[in-house]
Amino acid sequence: MDRSLALDSATSEKYFRVASISIACYDYIITLPAEWRFYRSQPSISRISLACVLFILIRYVSTLVMILSNYGYFATSFTQQTCQHYYLATPAFKVMQSMVSQAILGVRTFNIARRDRKIGIALLLLYFIAISMEWFTNLHHRIPVVIDVRQYSTQRDLTNVIPFLGKVSGYFATSAGCPNPHEP
Repeated sequence: MDRSLALDSATSEKYFRVASISIACYDYIITLPAEWRFYRSQPSISRISLACVLFILIRYVSTLVMILSNYGYFATSFTQQTCQHYYLATPAFKVMQSMVSQAILGVRTFNIARRDRKIGIALLLLYFIAISMEWFTNLHHRIPVVIDVRQYSTQRDLTNVIPFLGKVSGYFATSAGCPNPHEP
């Protein structure tokens, strides 16, 4: 592949990262009033609803993932030694973010299924299988590497395909097992 095309890919990735950070900051700022109202609607600080807990987790774990991921991408001061301390943080928090989003989908599916016990057990089993696979595929044999962006590699890597397929099949199983809420 042509070296200029690889550099254009690296430049495009930087622009997409900056754009995603901008959108996330904008979304965070405009939703702060709604977040504050949501917190104030809770009965007390010691009796927060499950919805509020899941909201807090997905909002702030996602924010942390974005910060860690982009810091790791844009930082220019990484050495092999500092990378040893950092390289597992981003994938670990990405898995936590995925765990929270899957928990949200599981709770919604369980409620749509009219809190059926069998569906609840099946959802819990699928959840634990999916998160076990995610932890394994994201952290097993991970090697810290410090890369000079000017030597950007265009080689494709399939390590992210397996967790993605697991998530998609879990989401499909979750939505396929739901009864139609409009049927009596």
